[in-house]
Formats: sequence, structure tokens, C-alpha cells
Amino acid sequence: MLRNLALALTLSTAAMATAAPFDIYTATGLFEPSFRGDADTTYVGWDTWNENLDGVIEDTTPDVGTHSGSFITTNGEVHVSGSGNYYAAGGSMSEEVTFTAPGVGPDGFTTVIVQGVTLFGGWSNDVTFGPIDGVSPSLQVMRLDDGNAMGAGQFFVKYEIPGPVVTPSFMVTAEPGHTSMGLFVVDAAWSADGYAADTAVHTPEPTSAVIALAAIAGVAMQRRS
Repeated sequence: MLRNLALALTLSTAAMATAAPFDIYTATGLFEPSFRGDADTTYVGWDTWNENLDGVIEDTTPDVGTHSGSFITTNGEVHVSGSGNYYAAGGSMSEEVTFTAPGVGPDGFTTVIVQGVTLFGGWSNDVTFGPIDGVSPSLQVMRLDDGNAMGAGQFFVKYEIPGPVVTPSFMVTAEPGHTSMGLFVVDAAWSADGYAADTAVHTPEPTSAVIALAAIAGVAMQRRS
């Protein structure tokens, strides 16, 4: 019985490995979604904000990706550093982000993945992502304090929106604090079949699957003894 259980655990672990989600804890940068570059997808982002490095951010010229978008500060504060990265020095984060919608039909499924990472260190406060077309994120995975494998704060946010996106925009907000970003990207995909499978976790917190396998093994050991 234990041999069969060990085999089952091995097979289950192998299956989990092949379907492993992105792990922010061990990340050395942002992830590339499985659908990036496919038909009916868009990709846009920023690694610098405001070409003139002055004033309130109203950046409509993305530096990353192949599509159009905008990143605009809505509370009148200056959130850009002298080196061009995003930096709210004790201010409140209040940013409206727009992106190019990938939708091609009245039905189907739209997946939007938003990612960001600091140059170094974490954020002083949690970051909140507003709805897209009334739909809130289905997944938010963040390491804001102790960061990823490089010691940088990082987040992975996923939206699952029925049909095409009508208004491709959302708000990013945070309470007053020291908040910076070195890279911010938005990937979006439309499909007639279903949402993209991409997801993320942050170990060393155990996943529910690992907990379930451990429980099964514990029961088996008790029965044998």
C-alpha cells in the first residue's frame, strides 16, 4: 500500500510540476504569459514614465510591448523620479491605466494579466486594482515587503472578463507611502474557448494540493501503524 501511495504521490507531484504556476517568491523578473504574441492578444507596458521627467504623469507613449495605451496620474501628484521610474514619495497612488482591447466578437472570454515590479525593495502599502468593465480581479498575488528572489516587490493580477472588453481601463491605487515601479505591463487575450490558464503563487506558503497530499500520506501511515 505504501509503495502504491508513494507512486501516486510521485505521479501527482509530476503532474503538479508540469502545470506549475508562476512563483513570485523565486522570480527574477516579470513572467511571460503563455499567450503573449498569439492572435487576438495585446501587450503594452512602461519602464519609464513621462518623456520629459517632469510634472504629473500623462504618459501615452508606452516603452514596452507592441500596442498603444496610457498611464495617467489622476490626483495631481508628481509620481516620477529623475531617472524616469515611477516613484510616489509619500504620496497616494492613483493611476488610470488604459490598454488596447483584444476582443474580436460579441461573446468569448477575455483574460487580462497585469504585472509590476520595483527597481529594488518593496512597497510601503498594498496596491489595489479596480475593475475592468465592472469585473474585479479573479487573482491577486503580491510580494510587497520581502519581495521576489531579487529583493524587489512584485505583483501578478489576473482578470477574467466574459466576452470582449468594452472599456479597456482600470485604476491602480494605494494609500500614502513610498511606492516605486521599474516595470509595469499589461497582457490581454481574447478566446472563443475559455480563459487563459496562467496563474501565480508565492511560496513558501504550501498550496492546497500539497496540503491534501500530505494529509493522504499521514492517513496511510496511521493505518499502517
